Amino acid sequence: MMSKKTVNVRISLPCFLIALIFMCGADIYCQHDRVNTYKVLEGMLAQSEKGEYESIDKSIPFLGEISVFSKENLHVDPEKEIRSSLMIKNEAEKSGKVCLQILKFVYYDIKRRFHEIADNLEKEEQKTLKSWLQMAYMNYSLISPKLKERKFDEDADIKIEFNKGISMLSSAGSRMALEKKESELDAAELVSILDNIEKKIISVFPEFTSAAKAGAENITE
Repeated sequence: MMSKKTVNVRISLPCFLIALIFMCGADIYCQHDRVNTYKVLEGMLAQSEKGEYESIDKSIPFLGEISVFSKENLHVDPEKEIRSSLMIKNEAEKSGKVCLQILKFVYYDIKRRFHEIADNLEKEEQKTLKSWLQMAYMNYSLISPKLKERKFDEDADIKIEFNKGISMLSSAGSRMALEKKESELDAAELVSILDNIEKKIISVFPEFTSAAKAGAENITE
């Protein structure tokens, strides 16, 4: 049986890391993206809770980069999916479907970041890879509350995996590692971490599997 001390470590370390990421989140997005997709998606989830569907519809165009990635790499059309949900007449059904479609957008954005990392392991600096993984972690924080409702322990494990990946990129690119010439990144291990995160999310949200199967292209390929 896991001790109370162990449980605290499992939860507090990822939470501390999230806090640090959020402190510099806006700067990360400004450096890499034209649109802060995290803020757009966060706002859409809040609007979903309030039933502000017109506002959600107006936010969809700001997620163009996610839509393009999803169409080209996953062969799904998230804009079409969410607009279809917005047309549902039954309010109770509509609320659940719209929320799910927004969470799918979040998941697609996480996959977009993971693809960026996997495709650029030998091209980009480690600080760039780290910033992409941090953005994916921020996006995951939007799925986290719903995922915890279904499987609390899995959420903690996913956060630990993110922590491992970010720590790996931080350590490999640190001044001490560079001075010791130990800065080579274990690419295979990092990709394995990304795979584990994706599989854990899918295991709790099978509703996302249509995207995963349609993609037919694992990030390790």
